[in-house]
Amino acid sequence: MKTECEKEIFETEKAFARLAKEFPDDALIQYSLSLAYLFKKELEKSELVLNDLIRLTPDNPNIYLNLATIYEQQGDLVKAADNLRKVIELVPQGKFAQQAKVRLGIIEGILMMREGNLQEALDTLDSVIEMSPDNPAALFAIAEIHQMMGQLGESEEAFKKVIQISPNHLEARLRLAGIYVETNRLTEGIDALQEIVKLGKGSPQEQRASGILERLKATRDESMDEAQRIQRAQERYQQIIASEPDNLEAHFNLGRIYYQQGKRQEARLEMEEVVRINPDNKQGQIALAALYDELGIFDLAIEKYSTIIALEDDQKNADRYKELMELATAKKLYVDGNLGLAREKFEEIISENPDNALAYFYLGLIHASEEDLSKAVDSYEEVIRLMPGHTGARLNLAINLERLHRDEDAISQYRKILEAGPPVNIAEATEERLIAAEKRIRGLSTSMSYSMTADTNSNLSAESPTDEYRSNLSVNLSYQHKMNNGISMRFVTSPTYSTYHVGQYDYLNTSSSISATMFPANLTIVGGYTNRTNRGLVTSSRYSDSQVLFGEGATRLKLPRVFSPFSDDDVISDLSVNLSYTDFESNSSPFFSAFNYSGGFGINQPYGARSAINLGYNYNVNKNKEELGDDYAYKSHGLNFGFEWAISPEIIANARYGYSLTNYSNLDSFSQFTEYRKNRRHAFSLGGSYRYHKKIRLFANISWSVNSSNLPVGFILNAQDIIEGQQSSSLGDYSQGIFTMGMNLII
Repeated sequence: MKTECEKEIFETEKAFARLAKEFPDDALIQYSLSLAYLFKKELEKSELVLNDLIRLTPDNPNIYLNLATIYEQQGDLVKAADNLRKVIELVPQGKFAQQAKVRLGIIEGILMMREGNLQEALDTLDSVIEMSPDNPAALFAIAEIHQMMGQLGESEEAFKKVIQISPNHLEARLRLAGIYVETNRLTEGIDALQEIVKLGKGSPQEQRASGILERLKATRDESMDEAQRIQRAQERYQQIIASEPDNLEAHFNLGRIYYQQGKRQEARLEMEEVVRINPDNKQGQIALAALYDELGIFDLAIEKYSTIIALEDDQKNADRYKELMELATAKKLYVDGNLGLAREKFEEIISENPDNALAYFYLGLIHASEEDLSKAVDSYEEVIRLMPGHTGARLNLAINLERLHRDEDAISQYRKILEAGPPVNIAEATEERLIAAEKRIRGLSTSMSYSMTADTNSNLSAESPTDEYRSNLSVNLSYQHKMNNGISMRFVTSPTYSTYHVGQYDYLNTSSSISATMFPANLTIVGGYTNRTNRGLVTSSRYSDSQVLFGEGATRLKLPRVFSPFSDDDVISDLSVNLSYTDFESNSSPFFSAFNYSGGFGINQPYGARSAINLGYNYNVNKNKEELGDDYAYKSHGLNFGFEWAISPEIIANARYGYSLTNYSNLDSFSQFTEYRKNRRHAFSLGGSYRYHKKIRLFANISWSVNSSNLPVGFILNAQDIIEGQQSSSLGDYSQGIFTMGMNLII
């Protein structure tokens, strides 16, 4: 039976649907219909109406806020973020902008968390809390991150705050119950689970809570007597304090009970009373220092540890508290972003105590942030050696093993995480990464792309440039198999069908490669063979073929920063070298047939948190096979510089500049000059891509190139010759603009 409210919504929807058909251009009616669908949870219908409504009122921020709500409920955070950015663009100030900024910050924090950038995610969410201190979604995500980092005290406090703000937040209650169980506080855990069963009848959380409760009943029964004793003691100490506010012993014992119950803030208040009553009480100072440390109040923790050391007569104990003080100091340095100093401090702690798991965990976070992946793996392995149940360390270990191409080891760690029954969000992320890693070991990947290109000078002529519009449809099939000896074999075939709409011709370009990849030490070495064919279908006589042997080596090194090479602050960078040999044969343009030898190197270096710089050099030698093609024999040097920005988790932009100097090997036969030809080419490009969906990426690129020659001529090549003779450019001066846009689809 429908409730009265449901009946009213149903009737309202019918009324607005009728009016919307009658008045399709009435924005208010259409908007009201979208809200009616939204209230009924008919998200797809509401989405269609709102997207159509943009046509009528494109500058209405409410439309984009509601679309963001729909996409969030559908789990498409990328689309939700895009609509929230549109709101901020339309109204940079005011309540709409504030609401959009808060929601956008939460989404970006969650996406960073899923990618393993935990500290960056935490920083982003902390900025959300500054704008909206009681936002349950932000607090829940913060609690998740602390849990993944092994900081259960901070995680517990955040989950409690979520429940305080939203008492019916069942997932927060379930996660809090999990922390109680993990820290052996069974009574609190069972009480929390029973509350979920009471509040969430028929919900997934109620079903999971019921299953856990059954397993805990026997254990709880064994500890009931102890729990009742603790409860009676708590009530007794509370009564004593009510009548004797300065009773030091009652405050201390009540603080200990609160701590055992996981009530860190309550325990802190009691221990602060102990220290207020007697500043020389060493046990109170010790307990308070530990609480400040767990709660992340590192300044006060350091101060208290210093006081404890001054009060301690036993040198062995003093050394122990000195280590805790140094740990708190190192954690503060890490949280403040001073990674270099924090790393040195944690390493110093480990040199004195090789079994300090917490120091190893933070070292792993720091090494991963600095892209020193091998050291990050070593650190996380030490954590697991000391604490086998540390889920956060095991997940971070697996992610870094993947980045080191140790897929089998990563798969093993992912399976161990799933066997331990982690929280839902961690389980989902782990399963997704496990599937991807297994596919790299042995699996088929497929993708498609479609693009449209406008070319202002397809025949590379200064005097008579020819415009061209081209469409490309390509399919990429890739099969990878990793052998027992660690060598990864890969076969890729990629046919591309291109239609040239102005010239009325087409080409089918097919590239097929087989390669082997090895990972000795910190190197990645790739070698293989590629066959490329370029065949005209409408003009079947046009055909060219390439046989390519190639090799590449890559590693990661600490190199000086590109923009400050003389500073002492080196940064982990990707360094690669490449070599190739090409035998190119063209049956329709034989003067292009040639042997080509190429070699070069590239550097990729991070710049800031979300950007990277690319530098490269390439050297080419082109020897034409026939005397007719001697004009096209050359040696060339190429330099390129690029910059890439990750504007957000789904939007990536890039800018590039390239310069090439081509020295032609023979005297020019066309002009009969005795001077050797030199060509200089400058190329600029701007591009970007947008992840519309986890399997769909949209892209666009615009480029402009200018070629200048010391011996410019009026000789014009046929545009199809240019396409087939891809190793050579025009002999004269020219400029060319190209605009491309399209999409990639992962199947």
